[in-house]
Amino acid sequence: MGKLLFAFVALGLLATTVVIAADSDPINDFCVADLTSPILFNGLVCKDPATVTGADFAFTGLEKAGDTNNSIGVAITPGFAGVNFPGLNTQGLSVARVDYAVGALLPPHTHPRATELLYVIQGELYVGFVDTNDKFYPAVIRKGDVYVFPRGLVHFQFNIGKSPAVALGVLNSQNPGVQLMANALFGAQPTIMDAVLAKAFIIPTSEVEIIKKGFGA
Repeated sequence: MGKLLFAFVALGLLATTVVIAADSDPINDFCVADLTSPILFNGLVCKDPATVTGADFAFTGLEKAGDTNNSIGVAITPGFAGVNFPGLNTQGLSVARVDYAVGALLPPHTHPRATELLYVIQGELYVGFVDTNDKFYPAVIRKGDVYVFPRGLVHFQFNIGKSPAVALGVLNSQNPGVQLMANALFGAQPTIMDAVLAKAFIIPTSEVEIIKKGFGA
């Protein structure tokens, strides 16, 4: 009975650890990031509280449309603690404006450290994610709609409307990370062996080479 109780307690502690493992809880009211500090560790150095002002907790960079004149037609304007929004440091949040040209696709990708909530400001998006059982969860979302992408799962956003689209993404980590699937596999450096990718995608190695060239590998 004692061993069984210990096992239940151990599993409970493990589950609790997994749930809170995204970002640690803050131990102060705030810790505005000192973006000039050369010190590197798992987080950001705090500014001297005496130098903190209300401006550190405000960010005005999301009002301007991003430049979608690029290869994928998508522009992402981040509000991240370590980039331009120091007041988010230790708060477990980040935010980003996403602009989509007509027909633009934000390719399949993951955020290994965060769940994402996407709010549509303008336009019409076809979105979805794939779970670990390979089940696909698609939806069409429009102005005023919200969609959630669970942490770490592959997802995408595709502008299917007849006009540019705009969305706001909020993620529950100050450093959510992003990994584009195709880039990771076909654009990795050093390159992944052609035979590995050919077997994984059931295509000839000659096609692997063509795809790699498209990613500059």
